Amino acid sequence: MTDTPWIRKRQETDERISKIRVLVTYPFLPHYRLGVFRALEDLADFDFEFAADEESVAGILIIDHHELKKRAHLRNVRLGRILWQIGAVSEAARRRHDAYIYVGDASITSTWIAAVIARVNKRPVLFWTIGWHRPETGAKRVIRLTFYRLADRLLLYGHIGRQIGLGCGYPERKMSVIGNSVTSLSGDVNETSGIESISQLPRGRAMVGAVIRLTPQKRLDLLIQAVAVISRSHRPVSVLLVGDGPEKERLRRLATTLGVDLHLIGPLYTDEAIASVYRHMSVTVVPAAIGLTAIQSLSHGVPVISDDDRPMRRCPNGRQ
Repeated sequence: MTDTPWIRKRQETDERISKIRVLVTYPFLPHYRLGVFRALEDLADFDFEFAADEESVAGILIIDHHELKKRAHLRNVRLGRILWQIGAVSEAARRRHDAYIYVGDASITSTWIAAVIARVNKRPVLFWTIGWHRPETGAKRVIRLTFYRLADRLLLYGHIGRQIGLGCGYPERKMSVIGNSVTSLSGDVNETSGIESISQLPRGRAMVGAVIRLTPQKRLDLLIQAVAVISRSHRPVSVLLVGDGPEKERLRRLATTLGVDLHLIGPLYTDEAIASVYRHMSVTVVPAAIGLTAIQSLSHGVPVISDDDRPMRRCPNGRQ
């Protein structure tokens, strides 16, 4: 990051400033990002501040105020899928920071204005985003490209998103792949009951499942259906799902209907609890949109099964 031209210019033209001041703006600060946030704080040439609302979304555990050195409070106002962050625009206008990092989500309408203000003030803007899942057409493609072009650079999760972006006409020089990250807690949450539930799981049979948000996109219903088929061949298999989400009750009903031995533990966060889960898991199975679960499972030595849905990288205009 210190090799970036605008960073070098800033350091050369203003010797009075010892560190580059960077504001990272999120809708809320999920705890699984704590490791990478602290790594940013440890960079010697930078002074990071994190701005977000202090209320969680969808039950995701958030970072406590004291766990990061510098925090700025924003307030989220939602209208359907549209989000406005009160305070984000004024933070950009105040010019307290030398660079701004925003979540690259076009539905956060305040980011559009904040990014323009920062650019007018000659402050570099970076979007931290998963990027493209697959090539897009029509208005969706135009909106995404217009939004991403507000940034000096995209910080992408993976190379597939970068390749699709290239095919859709986004400049290669404005994209960097930084990967994804996940952090467990070190034990500051009482999860005794969850660990006890795991210790009571049945022995002597394969255990498949995942530590994951229970959302429709994950297609965990397919996992339960597959286990039902396996069970009819007299191979004892249980399903363990650790997490919460809107699909929880539907999955429970499906398992009951199909006669699948399903264990819904609820969300767990500490290193001890997560390690206990993976000691019981034979294989992690997420039929679609696996995300951070793959990183976490492999880090505990548990193999992963998911789909092979690698989207086409060709844009509608024929560019590759």
